[in-house]
Amino acid sequence: MPVPRISYPSHRVSQLDASILDDELFSLLKQQLSDSFLLISSQPWSYNLHPELWSLILKLVIFKLTTLKTGSSYGFKLQNLKLSQKDSGRVIGNHMRYILLATILGEYIVKKVQSYIFSLEKLSYRPQTLIERVKNALYPYKTNIIKASGDTIQVLELLNFVSFLVFGRYPNLIYRALGITVTPIVADLLKFNGSNVNFEFQNRQLIWNVMTEFLVFILPLLQFRKLMRMLRSFLPKKGNGHRFHGYSESPITTNFTSLPISQCAMCIETTEARGIKAASTVITNPCVTNCNHIFCYICLATRLNAIENGNERAEGCPRCRLRITSFKQYGVELGNVDKSAIMVEYDEAGSEGSEAEEDYQDAVQLNTSADYLDAHTEQSSESEQPFESHSPDYSEHEDLEEEGEYSDDFDSGAKDDWEDGVVM
Repeated sequence: MPVPRISYPSHRVSQLDASILDDELFSLLKQQLSDSFLLISSQPWSYNLHPELWSLILKLVIFKLTTLKTGSSYGFKLQNLKLSQKDSGRVIGNHMRYILLATILGEYIVKKVQSYIFSLEKLSYRPQTLIERVKNALYPYKTNIIKASGDTIQVLELLNFVSFLVFGRYPNLIYRALGITVTPIVADLLKFNGSNVNFEFQNRQLIWNVMTEFLVFILPLLQFRKLMRMLRSFLPKKGNGHRFHGYSESPITTNFTSLPISQCAMCIETTEARGIKAASTVITNPCVTNCNHIFCYICLATRLNAIENGNERAEGCPRCRLRITSFKQYGVELGNVDKSAIMVEYDEAGSEGSEAEEDYQDAVQLNTSADYLDAHTEQSSESEQPFESHSPDYSEHEDLEEEGEYSDDFDSGAKDDWEDGVVM
């Protein structure tokens, strides 16, 4: 009596991974298809106007190249799985493959029917034809129909998934309805053990990720010019080795030595190296280096930044080729101040202050005499009132002096009044 062949189901993890791989493949191709229509999105046949139709075409193309051709999808092949018939355990035939193709078309039709039912509107007139009567009858229940159908499918998928976790067969409802099982391509379980997961690819990916992160972290810290300089320091030097690197131990004559002091040699050197013509090379914001040459602050800051980054050819001064180590603002020391540029000296300022004080005292005395003349005139006109000296109000006089009311006309008028009083 022949022993019936036992069809061992594949492992649940492999089947779930295969389904996930198929979904990821479809999503990736769908995104690329959508991106290809970006420049022609206004066309009537573009992806943006018909996304469901283009998704259907993409599914049909993938199905034609995988399941319809070989009897297994791309994800199932990667997991060493195939779609088999329930009874014989063989790969599904052409008849079953075309049924799976019809399920893809049926899924698209169901979505279109649901969208059509949801867009139904109540007729404002009495329906005449059979189609209008059906529309009018479905309108009050369209929301319930869509919700009930969706909930029913979700409940059935949940029950099927629980059964799949228990028995390991039929990962979806379509396979259960058609009697399609997922089995390993290699029938000999001694050669194929689905429980042994191959981590070779994952290990390689992990190693490359660690190496990439290490290089991204360590490369910015490495300064190859400084490393080369350190290596050269251990090598024997021939002659004036520093001159080759951009600076010299002793001052030498260069093309910029005889340049006027008002011109920045670094600006000219930079423009000549780049082959451009500068609008102006006059020194701005002057700074003096350790070799007592004056350059622009921006030029010196840029030069020192290049030196810190390991550019050895930037270490020499353009005028004398001595090594630039530091710089400071020109004119901060007392010896660099030009005394001839001072317009007012301290002694002159003091003499001007004393002259102003003497003028103020003369004005106060003049105001006092004027008040005295006014009081004497009032005494001569009104003999009943005793003479009272009037002390000057310095604050008022100061205000008047600031306003400029004390003038020569006032002094002459006071003098005339005094003479009239004497004559009387």
